[in-house]
Amino acid sequence: MNYKYEYKSLEERESLITTHSNLFLVEEQNITDGNFLIFVDEETKNQLLVQQTIRGRVNTITAYASLDNNSVDSLENAIIEYETNLITGGIF
Repeated sequence: MNYKYEYKSLEERESLITTHSNLFLVEEQNITDGNFLIFVDEETKNQLLVQQTIRGRVNTITAYASLDNNSVDSLENAIIEYETNLITGGIF
């Protein structure tokens, strides 16, 4: 569960952090509507960590896939250049 608390001063901010020490502070918002601290409970924190881990793995896989595509493209370009040089009599 998420808990969002507004504060108006640094003292109030510190008090909220102390009062809700059983929760996990995950975000602080300083926006035109006010200043807010957002806390989550243990279960929500664990869900967020799982989501973050999955996102990281997806990004890693995407990066490897991108590298692989670049490698394939480079190899294809080298083959095309080689074949072109063979056909035209150019030096490879």
